[in-house]
Amino acid sequence: MKTVITCFALFMIIFFQIDSYAQNVETPTILEVHEDDHVATVYWNSKTDTYRFEYDPDKQDGIYSYKVEWGPVSDGFIHSAVTPYRVHMFQPLEEGIQYQMRVYALDSLGRISAPSSTVTFEHDPTRVDSMRTRLNGFFDDFNLTMGPFE
Repeated sequence: MKTVITCFALFMIIFFQIDSYAQNVETPTILEVHEDDHVATVYWNSKTDTYRFEYDPDKQDGIYSYKVEWGPVSDGFIHSAVTPYRVHMFQPLEEGIQYQMRVYALDSLGRISAPSSTVTFEHDPTRVDSMRTRLNGFFDDFNLTMGPFE
């Protein structure tokens, strides 16, 4: 009987520690937004590409994945995805439409944080247009319909 009580007490301590810890999942912080030709890349929390537990600052804080929501500003957050990474590429972006996104952190039990600040982005062809005029030879940005080289 004493063993059962001890096991139950241990279970309750572990359960309540996990429960109280997960209630405090940190809200992600948006670091950078790179707008490009029909794509935008957004980074949050840290730009390290290390995801092993012993080196990952987010996993050490109890964050195991992220929920990303996005869509045109006029339509709201109509798309979502769950990713273990701290970066997401939003594509294809249509010209003349402004998009928005936000990200949530998820702990190991799937509990969700408050949303990050909302950021906006849009299609920006500047870099690819510059490459098109500067490069000679076989440059294809795949923006034209299929056919012979021009």
